[in-house]
Amino acid sequence: MSNFKFRPYGGIRISRRGIRPYMGIGCLTPVVFGLLLLVLLAAGCGQRKVRPPVGVLIAIDTSGSARPDLSTYAHLAIDLVVPLNPSQDRVGVYRFDAQAAELYEGHRPKLLEAFEAKLAQDLSEAAPRGTSPARALEALALAADRTPVDRLVLVILTDGGNDDFSPEAPKLARAAAERLARHPRVAMVVVAGAKPGRREALRALFEPLGAKLRFADLAQAAEVSFGG
Repeated sequence: MSNFKFRPYGGIRISRRGIRPYMGIGCLTPVVFGLLLLVLLAAGCGQRKVRPPVGVLIAIDTSGSARPDLSTYAHLAIDLVVPLNPSQDRVGVYRFDAQAAELYEGHRPKLLEAFEAKLAQDLSEAAPRGTSPARALEALALAADRTPVDRLVLVILTDGGNDDFSPEAPKLARAAAERLARHPRVAMVVVAGAKPGRREALRALFEPLGAKLRFADLAQAAEVSFGG
């Protein structure tokens, strides 16, 4: 006959064999739960797939012929960055006419409404000075080199016009296209909005891009960019 009362966190057991300390199940509970939690966390870490960082670089035509489409371009630029993660993904926006200039580079903005308003203002204030798709592609190639992500999609929003007939333009476009074709992190270059009659001229200008070059209507730009 033992003199014993159940104590969940242990105590002393008095029996015919003498007095012995013992550990109750309550002492084991935190240990068991801790081990169980570690197992669940390990399983969760093994199953969870973390997407590597990606980036979207957008060159926007601000030439005279493209002025009616600037608000559409600004809105489409927002559509292109909406799927991105502000904590890891990158965005670059550049305007181009006869020259190219940076408007934004950094992580995907968190306040997209404010970003769109600022972008629309910057685009409207740009003074049109002709159109050079070669300069746009050069700006994107330079930006691709300095954007630290695993996968890049480059988008040119333009009506497809080109009045850069300088002898340097074809060489500039070819050099940029060759760099982007070899670039391991550049998935594709999407030219969106170019009028059908101007696409073949752009295709010839950007010919070294090969299979990385895609054409799309403005309404399809986001689908083509993230679906390919």
